[in-house]
Amino acid sequence: MSTAGLVYNWTASTNNALDSSVISTSKEALAYKLEPYALKVLTLYTVQLSVYSTESKTLAYASVQVYVAQNQIVSVIAGGNQKSVKPGRTVILDASDSYDSDLVAGEVPALSYKWSCITIAPALSEDCGLILASKNYVSSSVSFKASYDDSIESVYVISVQVYDNTRSSSSSAKVNVLPADNPMLSLLSPVPAKVNPSAKIMIEGYISDIAGSFKAMWQVTDAVGNTIDVADKVLTPTTLSVDAVIS
Repeated sequence: MSTAGLVYNWTASTNNALDSSVISTSKEALAYKLEPYALKVLTLYTVQLSVYSTESKTLAYASVQVYVAQNQIVSVIAGGNQKSVKPGRTVILDASDSYDSDLVAGEVPALSYKWSCITIAPALSEDCGLILASKNYVSSSVSFKASYDDSIESVYVISVQVYDNTRSSSSSAKVNVLPADNPMLSLLSPVPAKVNPSAKIMIEGYISDIAGSFKAMWQVTDAVGNTIDVADKVLTPTTLSVDAVIS
């Protein structure tokens, strides 16, 4: 079928009014393409195509309605969901990397935070054995201190609820109390929840409070706990020898 003599025009409207800010970026007249975040959240759009024939002088229309649903808040605790602390020391949990999926990169989300803590070992308790060292439970980051008499078998779960007026998301981190002579391990950046198959993943770790020599080893497991051998795929060794670094 020939399209010679046909003129195509795309428009987008809301509340029966033309929205001139919504412009297709497609180079093909028969295609309609928008940049990410071109449409407003919680808005119903009517996208219409009109086709005019220069030969028959007739005009035809077709339209579709598009409702832009609200996306989710994503809560993130920096450094992953495993933390360590020694008796008398402080552990910091930071959720400031949490984000609103509806916002363009660079936009500052209006998010609120609420932290909580429970004890899961040596006995389950809704009371937190850690001492709140920061000002309150409603900042983007909090710090907790382990008492000097805290048992090395103690394990706590610290959770954060990140929310706005209509949505919320929660994340948790398990905090283990370590013996005084154990090294401290932490991740320096959040681990991405999703990644493209062709993209590289960079995860940085930090080791402190080392007295003597240790070996640090990276390990990758799948969703069911099977170990994945990545030794021939990574850019840095999976096993490192570390000498004393006291900090």
